[in-house]
Amino acid sequence: MRDDSDAQHPPELDDDEMGPPIGELMEIGEPTSSGFFGRVRNSIDRRRLGSDLADLSWNGVLSVMLEFVDMAVQLVTGTGTTKMRR
Repeated sequence: MRDDSDAQHPPELDDDEMGPPIGELMEIGEPTSSGFFGRVRNSIDRRRLGSDLADLSWNGVLSVMLEFVDMAVQLVTGTGTTKMRR
C-alpha cells in the first residue's frame, strides 16, 4: 500500500530558503497588455452566461412542471380562484 501522507502536506521550508524573492519579482514585472483585462472579462462572462442559461433551463422546466401539478390538483379538488368559477 502506498503512503500518500507526503503528497498531502508540502515539505517544511527553513527560514533561509524563504528569503525575500517578492521584491526581486516586483522589479522584473512587466505591464499587462491593453487587451488582457478585456480577454479575462470576456472569458468570465462567457462562463457565467453558460451557467445562467443552464440554471434558467432547469428552473424553467421545474416551474412548468409545478404549474401542471397545481392545475391537476385544482381540477381534482375543485378549488380555484373565484374568478374562474363565475
